[in-house]
Amino acid sequence: LEKRFDNYDDAVKCFKDKFQNKVGLVWEDRTKPTVGGKYRFIQQNFVEKQHGYTGAKWQYWVDDGVDGKATDWYDYVPSGSVMVEQLYHEKSINPRLKNRLVESGIYTYNVDLCNMTQTNVTHSNRTSRRIRRCPK
Repeated sequence: LEKRFDNYDDAVKCFKDKFQNKVGLVWEDRTKPTVGGKYRFIQQNFVEKQHGYTGAKWQYWVDDGVDGKATDWYDYVPSGSVMVEQLYHEKSINPRLKNRLVESGIYTYNVDLCNMTQTNVTHSNRTSRRIRRCPK
């Protein structure tokens, strides 16, 4: 909120009004399913957030020889691994979250943690690969 408040109750009322406008739910119902394509409330794991989501690394499986790679697991770039680790922790406390778009380099991937796959949504082949989490 980009506004100064003279008292706590005014700030809370403004926040709740803004939340209802953006999400379509009153604050007390924030964990219910979203309404009509509006934003969704996502609980955070603040312990992991404080540690920068670095408790695991993420890998993808290559078995088609792309870029001359041998069949094997390959590490995500560090920033991509952090983004997927954040998604992993968000999904652990928000069971309705199924997938998210994650950008890595010039590509965007639809990461599906229920099926543990990533699908390249920007490349015309739309290649899907298995993914895995490797705790450190």
